[in-house]
Amino acid sequence: MVRTASGEWRTLSNDELIGHTDFAPFSLEQDQLSRDNFYARLAKLINPEGLDPKQAYEATLNALMEQIETRVTSVENGEAYFRKNLGSVIPMPSGAAIFQTIGPWEDYSTPSRDMRLIIAINVLNDLPEKIVRHPELFVMNGKSPEQAKAEIEQYHAGRIHEHSIRYTRTDDSPWELSMAEVLARKPAYEMAYNPNDCIEIRWGAKPDTEEYATCRRHAPVEQRAKMEQYRIWFREVRRPVQ
Repeated sequence: MVRTASGEWRTLSNDELIGHTDFAPFSLEQDQLSRDNFYARLAKLINPEGLDPKQAYEATLNALMEQIETRVTSVENGEAYFRKNLGSVIPMPSGAAIFQTIGPWEDYSTPSRDMRLIIAINVLNDLPEKIVRHPELFVMNGKSPEQAKAEIEQYHAGRIHEHSIRYTRTDDSPWELSMAEVLARKPAYEMAYNPNDCIEIRWGAKPDTEEYATCRRHAPVEQRAKMEQYRIWFREVRRPVQ
């Protein structure tokens, strides 16, 4: 915007922006970029010198761990509700309303959090390939993108066994999951947000396992049917328009 002779502010047109020394030229370049290239361009602007691959990995891993640890508390809050309201069933809204509504579903379900968790897992898993796609974002120290990718893949394979989280099962016994197990359960998080399911299901435990054996609560059949219908949103990590 510019100030006119009368002292009022006026928005410049696109044509007026062209060649104006006080403003960046108008451009629709971003409209031609893929989502991946768009965010790569932003990352380059934020860190023009690039990032060390291992430092980038650690930052990504720490962000994911923070999300997972926060989810432990969120899911436990739902368990606390059912301990005080034995036998109750929380109504499940339909469609995009599962992400934002009112009442117990809003308080104890985790669809938004779980979608963010899936995105964070994807970002971590994709980092080695990102080094090859966008080597300009990293400090390579003489290594080829393929060499740097292989190093991060090997580093990742070790680091995910060095971190773990713990949750409390239905019978009050603790259960520990390594980061490797959490990552392997990504498909389960597409349908793990319903607080009417036991905590074991919400952490992706499979039937007929020791971990699952303490499960005592299941979402109603009609709710599971809706969740199956909405599962594609989580698999494709696209939140529906309300």
